[in-house]
Amino acid sequence: WVAVDFESLDDDSVMLLVPVLRTFGNICCEGSDAARLQIIQNPAQTRQALAVVCACLRSRRRLLQKDAAFLLSNLTALRGPECVQLVKSTPNLVPALYALLNSAMFDIRKEIAYSVANICAGGGGMDGDELALKDSTAHGSFRAFLELIETRDPEVVRLALQFFEMALRVLPESISLLEESNNGMELIENVQYTSRNQELSRMASYIVDTHFAEVYDNCM
Repeated sequence: WVAVDFESLDDDSVMLLVPVLRTFGNICCEGSDAARLQIIQNPAQTRQALAVVCACLRSRRRLLQKDAAFLLSNLTALRGPECVQLVKSTPNLVPALYALLNSAMFDIRKEIAYSVANICAGGGGMDGDELALKDSTAHGSFRAFLELIETRDPEVVRLALQFFEMALRVLPESISLLEESNNGMELIENVQYTSRNQELSRMASYIVDTHFAEVYDNCM
């Protein structure tokens, strides 16, 4: 592995790297135990690879950012906490994810949101990591996920609602954080009452009824 100046790469070189990222993203997407074991049994090699992925995220090359984000969204979804721990232990990688969550184009932000949600869950199939959620709030994740709800993209709204359900369940201060966020509760209520997608409406209703009933009672 060598350091690469991604900004100096010509378009042909970038196009050679993109399918590599995409291929590994697709391998992780399959979610097989074989892929997972290959990743976690070679941690030093995986961290080297993740350092390259981090450099792709931090570059100004949109194609590199997009496919690096795709790879990470699938890697962090692999079962168990090990892959997420490898991501968290790679220098500058998590800060790069949060920077893009708050600033990237929608298609990249969407993949980044999956990675952040998976990190906050503690990995695929996990229930939530309180420390990771606290870190995410410090990086503006609540505002970012509320903005995703405003896109009205059903897949992204579903992800955002899942994120908030997890945060409200695991992180005690989440209710006050949502109350302090601009229109936080209102945006979730808006999904509950106006979404034509019944699944999303039920998800939002569950969040409101489970976590905000006491808030509303105190306002009456």
